[in-house]
Amino acid sequence: MSRTLRILVVEDEHIQREALTRMCLRAFSDRPCEVLAAADGAEALKVAEASPPDIVLMDIRMPRLDGLRSARQLLDGQGHPPEIVFVTAHDEFAYAREALAIGAADYVLKPVSLEELRQVLTSAADRVELRRRTAERAKRTAERLKAAMPLLRLQTFRDLLDGSLVCPEPQAAVLRERLSLVGVRGQPCLAMFFALEPGDGQGTAEEEAVTEQDVTAAFNRVMRRRSGASWLAGSAGPGRPGLLIEPPAGHNRTDVRLWAIDLAADLKSEAERLTGLTVSAGVGDAHPEKGGLA
Repeated sequence: MSRTLRILVVEDEHIQREALTRMCLRAFSDRPCEVLAAADGAEALKVAEASPPDIVLMDIRMPRLDGLRSARQLLDGQGHPPEIVFVTAHDEFAYAREALAIGAADYVLKPVSLEELRQVLTSAADRVELRRRTAERAKRTAERLKAAMPLLRLQTFRDLLDGSLVCPEPQAAVLRERLSLVGVRGQPCLAMFFALEPGDGQGTAEEEAVTEQDVTAAFNRVMRRRSGASWLAGSAGPGRPGLLIEPPAGHNRTDVRLWAIDLAADLKSEAERLTGLTVSAGVGDAHPEKGGLA
């Protein structure tokens, strides 16, 4: 079923306003269409705020607030701006050019014929539909990316460890784009890995996986409290959760080391609290542009 198209007719002359309203309904007789009306630009802004239109059919010369000024406010408003089509007389052609300059979609000359109005409004409606479909596709893409992000971050972590993302200049842009996609600023320069010492050795593979996933989730929570840092959490193997980290900007090498030692202790404590296991920690340098760790 087609989405209902909403048109706002803005015209100070009552007879003209009624005529344009009827013509809009006739122009879209083959699809759902709602036509609202306003007597001037000021009223149009109120109507548009309450019921945002897809298309505005606007006279130029009106009392209180003319078409050009109200069009600017409609185009600068929140949300998706409407397609604005001006209705103008021959002696107002300079205004029509100004209207196009501020972002109006089109204009029609008075007296308006049904066929010309149908063509202009159909083109405007097609652009509205294209924007709507584009926005829906972008939303679906963003939702799929959000759902896939945990797996993508984990895969990026593994690719950095095994050198799959080794990208010497000038191909290093590929690495930067991949890291940016998963929310990592710059390139990780610290690597932290933690060994979860098994208890009685009787845990199943599923139980060990759950424990490791819980620890990784806990690491992410700790890192979110560390303002300014970006990171990837993953695993270097069974029982070896870890992090690749880009520390906050503005730290010198000594500051980074102290920051890393404090962070490692915080993460170790969180992992032990969560699992009840003995956890050992190691800190080293990461070189994603070369592949591997030091």
